[in-house]
Amino acid sequence: MYRPDFDILPPEVEARWGGIAKQFKQAGLKLGVCTRPRHIAVRSTWKKDRIIDINADDPGHQAMLWKRFENMIEKGCGLFYLDSFGSSFEDVKLMRYLRGKLGADILTFAEHQCDAIMVYSGGYSETSFSKGDKNGPQPHYRLWSGVKNWRIFEFLAPGSQMASRLYQGQKDIPEGFESADDFFYSNRITPLLPTGTDQRLKRIRARQAGRLTKSGLWK
Repeated sequence: MYRPDFDILPPEVEARWGGIAKQFKQAGLKLGVCTRPRHIAVRSTWKKDRIIDINADDPGHQAMLWKRFENMIEKGCGLFYLDSFGSSFEDVKLMRYLRGKLGADILTFAEHQCDAIMVYSGGYSETSFSKGDKNGPQPHYRLWSGVKNWRIFEFLAPGSQMASRLYQGQKDIPEGFESADDFFYSNRITPLLPTGTDQRLKRIRARQAGRLTKSGLWK
């Protein structure tokens, strides 16, 4: 899983990091890393670690966590995925502290969300397609965070961000059914694309004109 000590890079990665960061910058893209900000890694055995929770009220723990983010920002990172994070009051306290340090330009996306966390961080979710049942729900997309929850988050914290990927790909979606990207845009969810999906990217760019302002905000 994602390491709590996410600023400690393997030597092979460290040796190539400068070139990676430079290429992202030249392409006008944000570089990001996966983090696990709620935990500390400690030894379980000589060869294995286990994790314990950070004390969200401990200034020393807060400073230790911020230093990890600061190290990666200095390495060129401008966005962070927050794994196993976002749904508890302790997470909210940590994120409020972090947002005060990060400012408004560094993007974060928490795997689990509650209404309070969305004031300080965007959310990340998966989306799957349900084929439905002739005696039950009709075919539909399911945002794992809950579309209803997401609408509540948007209402309580205007300007919130939700990003999602299609979990199982396109193969299970019937021909002629609403596309996943239309579902994302109609619900003001930022679609995430894997590499090698150039045709899908072209279709998304065509949709953006009707959904986003020139500055990139939702209409």
